[in-house]
Amino acid sequence: MTHPGEQFYPEGVHWDDPIVQGTLPDLLSQAARVYGARTVIEFRDRRIGYAELETLVEVAASAYLRAGYGKGASVALFLGNTPDHPINFFGALKAGSRIAHLSPLDGEIALAHKLKDSGSRVLVTSNLAALLPTALKFLEQGLIDRLIVCQDDHWGAVGTKQVPEDEEDDAAPSKSKKEGGGPLVLSGFVKNQDGLNGKPAILDVPAGKGRVVLYAFNPLHRYLNQADFRYVFNLILNWNDTPR
Repeated sequence: MTHPGEQFYPEGVHWDDPIVQGTLPDLLSQAARVYGARTVIEFRDRRIGYAELETLVEVAASAYLRAGYGKGASVALFLGNTPDHPINFFGALKAGSRIAHLSPLDGEIALAHKLKDSGSRVLVTSNLAALLPTALKFLEQGLIDRLIVCQDDHWGAVGTKQVPEDEEDDAAPSKSKKEGGGPLVLSGFVKNQDGLNGKPAILDVPAGKGRVVLYAFNPLHRYLNQADFRYVFNLILNWNDTPR
């Protein structure tokens, strides 16, 4: 019997071949044995081979186990695209933990829901200014019991905006006393979100014989926020009805 797509399978591969079962850490260990020093990650000016990655993962796994985050625990990763992510991902799995991925593109409400829903009481993040203040809020709010902070410059200093170690304790912004000072973003990502909280999102100001509409966000950012497109389309379509 011919199955759809089988003609495109690599030679020697069949649709009913048995699926080999295993774990992701085991796959990494096997790759480390086979490929050794061959580069698996190239980040900034740093190259990491399979064997080195396996060593870093084992160190992370041992640390998780010593801290009590083994079988049955849930570890939340709130990290960007740096080697800290695969090291902690494979390390927590090797220790027996579950993984909850938290996207830096999510808003605080979505992130808080994922923490509660996954049962994660430990959060791994970076000292990047775009991540750490939010993670510290969750610690302050009691959503997590432990916060693990990776140092971004460990992989090469490239001038990323970071929270200095002596300021980490004060990095969590206090609750805003301004009217409407709640989170600007319910889901998604806005650059400099904390600096925009409590500020106007759209301004309509007179300019000469016309008016200028100013947006505190990009309403036409590729196709990521199509619901915001109408802020611009409605203004263009109804330009003649704007106040004079």
